[in-house]
Amino acid sequence: MLEIVSQKEFADRVGVKPPAISKAIRTERIKPSAMKGKKLIYEKALEQFKKNCDVAKKRKPKQKKESEKPVIKKVVSKNTNLVTEEEIFGDAFDSFESKEPKKKAPYISDNDDPENELTKQRTRKEKAMADMAELKVLEYEGSLVDVEKATLAVFNVMREQRDHWLRFADRVSANMAARFEIDKVEYKTALLEEVKKHCKDIGELNFDLTQDN
Repeated sequence: MLEIVSQKEFADRVGVKPPAISKAIRTERIKPSAMKGKKLIYEKALEQFKKNCDVAKKRKPKQKKESEKPVIKKVVSKNTNLVTEEEIFGDAFDSFESKEPKKKAPYISDNDDPENELTKQRTRKEKAMADMAELKVLEYEGSLVDVEKATLAVFNVMREQRDHWLRFADRVSANMAARFEIDKVEYKTALLEEVKKHCKDIGELNFDLTQDN
């Protein structure tokens, strides 16, 4: 007695999916003689299916021609609509970059830069001109004194003071000797010696008009 089964049951029993059985029927791997309506005669269908499937498995796959070039699939990034070179070529992307190190531009220090030196000279010149202008203003206002003139004025005053002290002994020695009843010449000599010491001490005083104190 012939066993009649559905296509789904036949697929389950031979271990394939139902679409594979439908395709086998369309391609006549399972011939109409093994069918009864839409159902299958199990033994005949099984024999034809195994025979034709074994033949299909033994077919040699088509070999690629040497002239055919590999097709590079485009991989679209999820975040953008553009395809990057790294996504297309993968790890081989690094081989496209040049291995030669990039040459750096020669370093020029600030001291060797002629433009920088010119800027420094211009800055020094402008500062000197500003200082001169400020000195002119102070001199015009009377708050600036010429050091050489001031030093000469002090020197003249001190010289007059010295001469005045040296004449002091001649002026007072006679009167003082008579008052104290002592020898005039001896008193004048002693007084003049003390005056000279006093003038020497004053002359050794050091002062600098360029200092604030």
